[in-house]
Amino acid sequence: THKGKMLGSQRDSDQEPTSTAVEDAVSKLAEAVAKARIAFGLPAKDDADVKEKEAEGEAEGEGEGEGEGEGEGEGEGEGEGETQVIEHIKILSDTSIEAVADFIKSGKCKNIIVMTGAGISVSAGIPDFRTPGTGLYHNLQKYNLPYPEAVFTIKYFLEHPEPFFLLAKELYPGNFQPTPTHYFIKLLQDKGLLLRNYTQNIDTLERLA
Repeated sequence: THKGKMLGSQRDSDQEPTSTAVEDAVSKLAEAVAKARIAFGLPAKDDADVKEKEAEGEAEGEGEGEGEGEGEGEGEGEGEGETQVIEHIKILSDTSIEAVADFIKSGKCKNIIVMTGAGISVSAGIPDFRTPGTGLYHNLQKYNLPYPEAVFTIKYFLEHPEPFFLLAKELYPGNFQPTPTHYFIKLLQDKGLLLRNYTQNIDTLERLA
């Protein structure tokens, strides 16, 4: 009997979420999306979503006259209340660089995370990877590689190490100077605002700055 109770409770815990739980999760997700849109200066709801919901409401209203009136009243009340709650947490006035700078200077911005790639070193003279004609993979054609990415694979390196060492010599630290972007990241660190700087670059210009 005890074993049967345990199995029964196990089956209960393995049951799929109820429709109410799913609706709550969807509602929370929609609210989070709306907050993100407001933060970036966008309408709380996408126009296509609003039109789709309006069309659904009209279709349901044709069959249920009373339901239409109640549904519209409740929907409008909830929408207005949600907008009022969201508006006060708007972070940026718009999505421009100036708006980001203003927010940083406001003193409310803490623990900034910066994620960078090859693009921030292009102005230092280091090519990115895939730009046609000037990218790193295009310039590697002179090494007669079977394919450009081979220079970074251990299997090809063990058989033909020369291309990698020639490339490494060109990119060796000391041949290039940091860009304004590198110095901006350093400034964030000096001001105590930088939490992490994640980069895929191996030019060490962040450290040099």
